[in-house]
Amino acid sequence: MVRLRKAPMEPSSNIDPDSLATPRLRFIYDLGGALHAYGTPSHRLEALLGAVATELGVKSEFFVTPTAIFCAFGEAPDQKMGLITPKSSDLDLGRTAELDLVAQDVAWGDATVEEGSRRVRAILTDTREYRPRTRLMGHATLAAAAALLLGGGFYEALTALVAGTLVGIVEISARTRSGLARVLLPLGALIASLCGVVAATISPGISTTVVGIAGVIYLLPGLALTVAMMELATGHLVSGTARFAKAV
Repeated sequence: MVRLRKAPMEPSSNIDPDSLATPRLRFIYDLGGALHAYGTPSHRLEALLGAVATELGVKSEFFVTPTAIFCAFGEAPDQKMGLITPKSSDLDLGRTAELDLVAQDVAWGDATVEEGSRRVRAILTDTREYRPRTRLMGHATLAAAAALLLGGGFYEALTALVAGTLVGIVEISARTRSGLARVLLPLGALIASLCGVVAATISPGISTTVVGIAGVIYLLPGLALTVAMMELATGHLVSGTARFAKAV
């Protein structure tokens, strides 16, 4: 969360009709869209944008929904309204942390709003990813560890490792194939279940339930559910309900 300075700029009570193109508001738009795209909870996003706007001397109000951010600048009834419709993206804690740092630097005066906008756009266009081999190892290791945590033994962990590897191959391939991405969840569940059934046929003592759940543990929306519960607990019923429904 951006911390306020001891003496923030005096908020402007009136917004010029052409001011939505000013660097200060352009930065607020860029920052809000980026944070929304990477899964920042509604209550935190509203508070952060409000804090940044206050530091920049802009009197504003924000209302965040699952698909858009509504902005009002200036004093009612002469407010200028704005709308941010960010592109949908996956939850990304790393990029969210980087965006928080940009917001803090601009709010504290360590960076200009123009520089802040450039840094936000650089984060959005950054295509860095872990290598496929590293991602595949992550899938396999996570699945095996989850099997042990769920009470499985050595053979369940070994089978889950195979299932996680196969699901990982599908998940990595889905990143470049939109058609495969649409069926990733049911296909991943099918692969993990088949691995469990085949292993149980060979060794009847293996738990197909443990293998099935562990094999798709990477695909389970644990963080999305957590964020949804946070939004519901803080009174953001629209965002929380929508995010919860999507996760389920």
